[in-house]
Amino acid sequence: MIAAFPGCQNRTKTAASQPRDGISNANPRHRTVRRRRMDFLTAYAECGNVSEACRRSRTSRSTHYLRLQRDEGYRLAFFSAHEEAEDRLLEEARRRAMGWQEPVVIDGKHVGYVSKHSDRLLMLLLQYYMPEKFGYPGRRRRHRL
Repeated sequence: MIAAFPGCQNRTKTAASQPRDGISNANPRHRTVRRRRMDFLTAYAECGNVSEACRRSRTSRSTHYLRLQRDEGYRLAFFSAHEEAEDRLLEEARRRAMGWQEPVVIDGKHVGYVSKHSDRLLMLLLQYYMPEKFGYPGRRRRHRL
């Protein structure tokens, strides 16, 4: 669960006593907008899919894309959620590539475990992180960690 995203927190008040994001806490509708915004970002960080995050947060895709265009704070918060979704995806890919234990059940009785892993996924991770050794000739690393 994500505590808060930058750009979605109640910022310092301006001279007109309004948060910079233009959403006051006095109006219940504004609180709902802020809550839905946080719900969307949290859902997106968990699933990494805009459509699914919209369903979970009861937000339309067009609202999300309008916010991305018009609200710098929301855009920063979305990119933060996107990075978290990427981290979750990479964590799962590594888990599957390196292997896991799956229980074996015969006639309703647990008899042990079998190790499973994905050689193809491991190879893709190696090609991405070490293209000099495992990649195609002439392919370079996109970024340094």
